Amino acid sequence: MSEEALPVSSDVLRSDPRVAAEVVRIGQGCGADFTDDEQTRAQLAQRRGALRTAERGLLMWSGGLLLLLGVVLLFAGPALLSKRSTSDTAETTEIPVAAGAAPGAVLLLLGVVLLVLARGRWKRELAHPVLVGYREVLAVAGAHGLPVSPVPDWLVGRSKEGPALAPVPQLPYVGGASEAPGTQPSSDQQELRPPQTAPVKSAAVVEYEESENKGGWQGQLGCLTLLAGGIAAGWAFSQDEPAGYIGGAALLAFTVVLWIAAYRDGQEKARLREDALAYARAVLAAQQAGVRVPPLSRRLEEVLDEERESGRMDREGKSG
Repeated sequence: MSEEALPVSSDVLRSDPRVAAEVVRIGQGCGADFTDDEQTRAQLAQRRGALRTAERGLLMWSGGLLLLLGVVLLFAGPALLSKRSTSDTAETTEIPVAAGAAPGAVLLLLGVVLLVLARGRWKRELAHPVLVGYREVLAVAGAHGLPVSPVPDWLVGRSKEGPALAPVPQLPYVGGASEAPGTQPSSDQQELRPPQTAPVKSAAVVEYEESENKGGWQGQLGCLTLLAGGIAAGWAFSQDEPAGYIGGAALLAFTVVLWIAAYRDGQEKARLREDALAYARAVLAAQQAGVRVPPLSRRLEEVLDEERESGRMDREGKSG
């Protein structure tokens, strides 16, 4: 982070006395000086390193490895134990399925516990006072009409296919220092130009901004459970074990549930996208009318880019 540009510089923050006072207050509350760019970069780089360690550290790797071994032994354990019992004795010994699957289940449980612990540690790092304070600084700057660059995904806990777990707070827009509060245009001016107010961001738009490829994980997990169900059915057929057919049928049913959930989430995302597109167009229209508006988020910029690339909208935000 030390070589990366900040979403908003200290010069921009100090350009509005109201924002500068709020930034100092926020910094005092979390033990940071956000009016010093170098110190801010150093602290953010330190917190980013702690997040990376929590996300990709020993707990996460160990949990993933145990989870993988547990899944393998859960299906292969009964077959391996049965073959060993047959080779060691002259007579075939019937081995209970539960006894053969027990080691895999134990490893699976340990893996899940380690992954949960790693996830909890990552969330605690995401809630560090310095990061919470800096997100509040960005919210104050945006609310006062200062230009704020897109926020890095790591700062708000956003993965490629998920919502932000710690989004920048949404504060009411109060306008820049140059905007005279309480002034109202004459009735003739009101008829000749649109109302000089920034569009209000609805809850649907906020929800869309915080969602990234919503529904994708259900479809991906459904493919994995379908594959696991096929493996279970194949093992049941080769070993003549009815329990495998039961497990395969259960996984197949779970796959159907996941795919239905993925479809519904996709439909909901399409509805939210329409609201987000309408808001983004309204912001562009207000900006062209001379209204000082808060900057669009990365998600809303992506929606506008998609519309422009498809030819359904021009650069000014008008439908083609």
